[in-house]
Amino acid sequence: MLVRSPGKSQRRAWFTHPGFLLTVFLASAWISIIRPSSLVAAATEAHNSLIVLLDVSGSMKQSDPSCLRYRATDLLVNLLRDQDRFALAEFGTRVNDLTGGFVLLEEGSRTRISKTLERCSQADQYTDIVAALDHALRLASALPQETRLSYPVSVVLLTDGKDDVGEPSGRQVLLQEKAMALSSLGVVVHGVALSRSADRALLRAIADQTGGEVSSVESSQDLLEGFFEVSRVLGKRWNVEERTVLEGTISLNVSPWARRMFLCFLPKNDGSRLTVTTPVKIEEKTHGKCQTIRVETGGLSSLEILVTQPGGRLIVDAEGDLFLQDQIPTTIPKDVPFLCKARILPAQGVDLGKPSFLSNSTVSISWTGARQEKTCFLYDDGDHEDSQPVDGIFSGYCAISGPGKVGYRIRAAAPMSPGLIHGGEVFVRDDPVGFEIPGLIGRYLLAQGTGRLRLQLHNLTDVALKGALRVASSSTQAWTSALDLPPRTSQTFMIHIKPALWRNTGLRASLDLNGIAEAKSVQIQIGPSGPPVIALLLFACALVLSFLFPRRTTQGSILKVEFRENDQERTEFIRIGKDGLPAKLQDLPDPVGRPGRFRARNGLWRRGVIFEPSPELTLQFERKPPKRTRTGFLILKGPVVWKTRGALGEVRYTYRPNS
Repeated sequence: MLVRSPGKSQRRAWFTHPGFLLTVFLASAWISIIRPSSLVAAATEAHNSLIVLLDVSGSMKQSDPSCLRYRATDLLVNLLRDQDRFALAEFGTRVNDLTGGFVLLEEGSRTRISKTLERCSQADQYTDIVAALDHALRLASALPQETRLSYPVSVVLLTDGKDDVGEPSGRQVLLQEKAMALSSLGVVVHGVALSRSADRALLRAIADQTGGEVSSVESSQDLLEGFFEVSRVLGKRWNVEERTVLEGTISLNVSPWARRMFLCFLPKNDGSRLTVTTPVKIEEKTHGKCQTIRVETGGLSSLEILVTQPGGRLIVDAEGDLFLQDQIPTTIPKDVPFLCKARILPAQGVDLGKPSFLSNSTVSISWTGARQEKTCFLYDDGDHEDSQPVDGIFSGYCAISGPGKVGYRIRAAAPMSPGLIHGGEVFVRDDPVGFEIPGLIGRYLLAQGTGRLRLQLHNLTDVALKGALRVASSSTQAWTSALDLPPRTSQTFMIHIKPALWRNTGLRASLDLNGIAEAKSVQIQIGPSGPPVIALLLFACALVLSFLFPRRTTQGSILKVEFRENDQERTEFIRIGKDGLPAKLQDLPDPVGRPGRFRARNGLWRRGVIFEPSPELTLQFERKPPKRTRTGFLILKGPVVWKTRGALGEVRYTYRPNS
């Protein structure tokens, strides 16, 4: 017994029907048989190839006495889209091809198939499942590969018995070979066991080998509804509402993204019917007790329907294009949980609403290319950071082993609705957080002087990272701080430390990220405080000494003096003495004979000499005046020329330092 979801008592009776399991199977089966190319956003694949194989052995007189399998097949044919390919065959003692291979569905072919289905064959002695599979294999292999891709081939094998032709051991080998051959062509086979006597193990083996599913039901009463659900998936329709309706007028909301609405009414008895009272184009058909109505919405917002007594169960589908939009970060951290989101949206950009299929939809993400294949699930219940319940937004957390490029495929599916698939690729980082550790000065000098170490963390991913940073010395935990790194951001921490005096201090910085302890750790070495202090003192001493040594002298420097005497040019060269004064010219009065004192500049970093000119002289430099000391004396670097004027007229001096 299967109950889809706990709900009101007026619905529960329908869901506990003995044949409801078949409905669920057929819907889920068709979700899986459509190729991924047909399920991508705003599905571009429009058509399918369907092979229906119906058991007509004598045991069907008890399993399906009313031949509902033919009526259900007729319903399916009328609900499939134009240009879909369809093939129908009976099998028992032999295979009877009722359609002569695949036919393209259109108005004329549907009429011919409906007439063909006005039969009830169930008299064959044997159940030759090998022959049935061989027939499906011949039909599929006759199609070119391009056609099989454009019209994905799937098979529904309905039987109530066992393959009972020939020796069982040999038949098992043949069945396995046929299943392998179908699988190699990409054909998916689904089995329907219509009674307890059906060989469920065999159907399961065939389905597993081809990627299909198996359903077991004890009654054929639910076949009409089951095939309606099959047509839903093939017709790109979405279940928007299911409810029990009573006598009277009801109003149905029309989804703004729906091109057409499909109504399936299962009355409680033969006297109850649906009548669409809204003036709109409809197409109505009856298949046994099942009434189907196709409605061209034409911009309608609601639909008025009259229900005659006593009522029944109403299933409402909408045909339209939906697509799956993902919100997956491009760069993600390895082994750290991160938030993934996906949203189901109409291609027209209108509001999705809250159709019925959302409440039973599941969204999964399959990751490929990681160290192991992994699947995680997203939820639309309002409890997983997905906004509101049943709004088409699904979210959940995933963690990928990586690292490197990893592909993903998001799949959205509901039990009785089409599926949607969207894929992409992410890059998994083995080091999601970058540690920026200070250099030599920061780790040895600044850390020693301030007792704090500056540590900067960079989020290198597109995922928000939260957790804690712990920094411990040896086995003692020293410092802990909360970590909150939005995508592609940085956070700076000032860590208090107590470095040892004469040995290195080892620090271990570790991160807890998104609930994962020790997601990353690094080792940091802080130098001892003693040696840096001694080194600093030695450096200071060396710096002071560099301003004192080496010792220099001005002795031996030459001062060239040029002046005019008795209308003749005269030039004298005077050597600077040990006291820094030039030897006085006997025939020149002071201060011209002694223009000033020269003092050497000591130290490694200082060049030139200091010149203290006589205060009585006014100097005029031929080039840019030299710089002065704080006391106002001149700093002479290299040859310097200046002039002065005295009693003898103009005197020109040229100072040349010693070598």
